Amino acid sequence: MNRRLLFAILLAGALAYLLRGFIEESLIQPLIYIFWIVRLYYEAFPQIFLWIALLVGVFLMQAASLITESKSRGREAIHRKQAAGPVESLAGWMEGAPRGLYFKWLVANRLGKLARALIAFQSRREPKPTWEPLNAPGWDPPREVAAYLESGVNGSFSDYPRSRWPFQKQNPTPLDIDPAQAIDYIESQMEKDQANR
Repeated sequence: MNRRLLFAILLAGALAYLLRGFIEESLIQPLIYIFWIVRLYYEAFPQIFLWIALLVGVFLMQAASLITESKSRGREAIHRKQAAGPVESLAGWMEGAPRGLYFKWLVANRLGKLARALIAFQSRREPKPTWEPLNAPGWDPPREVAAYLESGVNGSFSDYPRSRWPFQKQNPTPLDIDPAQAIDYIESQMEKDQANR
C-alpha cells in the first residue's frame, strides 16, 4: 500500500473518531428528523390520492413522449434527404475530383467497372474477376485512357501518395486526365457495338 494512502486513511479515521459527536448533532440528527417528518406526512395522506397522482403522472409522461415522437417523425420526413442514385453519386464525385486524388480514383473506379462490364457484354461472357487487365478484341483505348481505367479498376488512390507539403510539385498520376476522355472512349465503344448489331 502507498504510504500517502495509508496516512490519509489513518488521518480520516482519527478525524471521524474525534468529530463523531459534532457530525451526529449537526448532520445525522437533522436528517433523521427530516425523514421522520416526511414519513408522517406520507402516512397521513390517503393512499388513494397517491395512486391517482402516480397514474396521472404516468399518463402525462406517456402522452408527452407520444407527442414529441410524432413531432420528431414529422420533422424527419421533411428534412430527410433522399439517397443519391448511382448517376448522382458519380456526378458528386466528379465535382469533388478537383479537390483530391481520392475523388479522382472513385470516378476512375466507376468508369473502369463500366468498361469491364462493357467488355464482358461485347464478348458475350461473364465479367472477368477483379485485378485482371482490361483487354478484349477491339478494345484499344488511347494509352492514357487505358492507364486511367486500369488504375481505377485494378489500383487504388493510395498507390499515388501525395506530398505533405503544399508548395512541393506533385508527381503526375494516371488519374490526372480528364474523365471525359474515358467517357468518350466508352461511349464510342458502345456506339460501335450498337452499329454492329
